[in-house]
Amino acid sequence: IQPEKISVIYNGVDTDVFKPDKIKRTMIRKKYSLNDETKIILMVGVVYEQKGMHIGLKAFCQIKKKISNCKMMIVGDGPQLESLKKLVNVLNIEGDVIFCGFISNKETPFYYNAAEVFLNPTVRVEGFGIVIIEAMACGLPVLTSRIGGTASTIDEGVSGFFVEPGDVESLAR
Repeated sequence: IQPEKISVIYNGVDTDVFKPDKIKRTMIRKKYSLNDETKIILMVGVVYEQKGMHIGLKAFCQIKKKISNCKMMIVGDGPQLESLKKLVNVLNIEGDVIFCGFISNKETPFYYNAAEVFLNPTVRVEGFGIVIIEAMACGLPVLTSRIGGTASTIDEGVSGFFVEPGDVESLAR
């Protein structure tokens, strides 16, 4: 097939639902008693070890040393949730991490809107990270591991930044 006859159609999101929304931002911040000065770093997904949320928490510890008015918000449930909660205790950041639990896809735009940045520290080869483009549709810059299909999701330095999978220091920087 001649290359000029091929078109790539990327996965998409409903931008009538996933979009910047100050009302949604305010609602979630009010729900969790967070003022507008608090910076929120968000991770969303099923809580499996390969999603790398433990790496995100370790990076958050380093970030917290430089940006005192920030919180980590984790949306999702899964088999590694208890391990993440234990890690939060070990890292002594209990007051700075909010576990939101399972949130329906219909409600996730509220959480994206509440945040300043989206973290996707996956360590597995992903086909395509829908959460990445949902976050971007809501106006968030994205930090994600350069692995699998994530390479086609952001413009480096424009809509986000890539880090090597598992690299806590790079993620924190």
